[in-house]
Amino acid sequence: MGIELWLAVCGLGALLGAVVEGAVVVDYALDQSFSGTIAGRHVAAEPGPGATFVESAEGYGVAPGAEGCALRIPIPAGTWQSRGALAFWFRASRRIGKGDAELTIPLAQSAFINVSLVEPTHIRSYEISPHYPHLKIQLRTQDDVLPDGELELSHIKPNQWYHLIVAWNPDANRLDAYLNGIPQPSPLGKFRKKNIAWRPVAGASGDLVLGGVAGTGERKVAIAVDSVQLFDRYLSERDVEELLKGRAMPRLAGEGRTLHPDKPLDLAPYEISPVYEADFSKPLNVVHENALVEKGKRVRRPAGADWVLEGKGRVWTQDGKLHFDHRLSEGKGDNIVLWNTRVFPENFLLELGIAPEDSENGLAIIFLCATARAGGGIFDPGVAGRYASFRRYVAGDINCYHVSYWAGGRTSTNMRKNSGFHLVSSGMERITEAGAGPHRVRLLKVGDRIQLETCGFLTLEFDDDGETWGPVYGAGRIGLRQMRHAGSSSYSCFRVWEVRER
Repeated sequence: MGIELWLAVCGLGALLGAVVEGAVVVDYALDQSFSGTIAGRHVAAEPGPGATFVESAEGYGVAPGAEGCALRIPIPAGTWQSRGALAFWFRASRRIGKGDAELTIPLAQSAFINVSLVEPTHIRSYEISPHYPHLKIQLRTQDDVLPDGELELSHIKPNQWYHLIVAWNPDANRLDAYLNGIPQPSPLGKFRKKNIAWRPVAGASGDLVLGGVAGTGERKVAIAVDSVQLFDRYLSERDVEELLKGRAMPRLAGEGRTLHPDKPLDLAPYEISPVYEADFSKPLNVVHENALVEKGKRVRRPAGADWVLEGKGRVWTQDGKLHFDHRLSEGKGDNIVLWNTRVFPENFLLELGIAPEDSENGLAIIFLCATARAGGGIFDPGVAGRYASFRRYVAGDINCYHVSYWAGGRTSTNMRKNSGFHLVSSGMERITEAGAGPHRVRLLKVGDRIQLETCGFLTLEFDDDGETWGPVYGAGRIGLRQMRHAGSSSYSCFRVWEVRER
């Protein structure tokens, strides 16, 4: 009874705060002092050559000199634990995002953990330059195999302080990351997906080296750091919330996954008027792309058709719904893209109702504001055939935005700007956990702002500055894409309104 009363008075948050506080084994505030504590003892950190104190988000941090690291913390043997967490602030001296050469920028490294920023030139099978960085997180394992840890980021702002927490618990097969307090998609990647167990090296030792300089000329960048903490246990999301309570975390603007309040789109500032509503009670008026293309180029427009189907799949209407099925007669599947042939206005509200066959497996995308890169429409003669090959949509003859609003088995939804496959914003994926549906999806574009709502909640938003990734896109076509592993799904509606500010 006494314990229950104490918990009621103090609150669970206070108890968690005490636990987190007690778990700190390395703590360096770096407020114009290199003094910090390791296991309760005061130990001086070693500045890198030419390192200086600079103003930070929490007082002062340390910036590197012309070369070398910003800071080295001498960690005694036995301090690194197989379960733990590392937290610190970091700041880049220039914008990280676009780049014409691969550049690896150290944030923190030791014999146990490496965290770096990487600007790649290519992404996997797409022979394009995606122009986005990622945080690479590696933990040294017993067999010297590093877990595949990557956080996709659209960009890192210049001279902006970001707070990063990396927490690991191999017993639960967890490797988690938080950017400015926001939980990001697990960087464990394919290791978690395949449920591959991993175990950090036993008895790891080594100093913690933070920040530094990379690149040359205009590509040169310096990483400053601040407020370094190492914990001797894994931090849960609740622990992280308690740790950061009362600390000012800058709001992410698309750099990593952003969480939004549990509220729907706010349509009060706008007047909306109907533009188009598909009638799925009638046979689908559709033409296949193959009938419009010869020798890889379009020679005919989809005159008289409401829809154009691209890819090897089936679409049809039945029982007042639009059905997608990727399974062909020979049992194989393929991707599908279904375009509406109308040119929709620059400012619009789109509403869909989707019911996946299996919400945990599949991926669905909306293309919006699509036009030909050379000018004109995506169905104009001379525009290349697309055949549902993803590269032709994100790095081909068209410009558009696209958003992956349903991604079964993935915890984030992404918006990208094409041509170029630029990652511009990420949010929480909600449909997977919501089951069969149908689920309402609403997409609002007004001027340079795009907002996505799924399952009744704002999920993602993007403010296009019209410079970083090229001009803001306006009127254009809307297309629906589903990946082959989605199997089948149905759409209960497709409605578009024109939007005007009141």
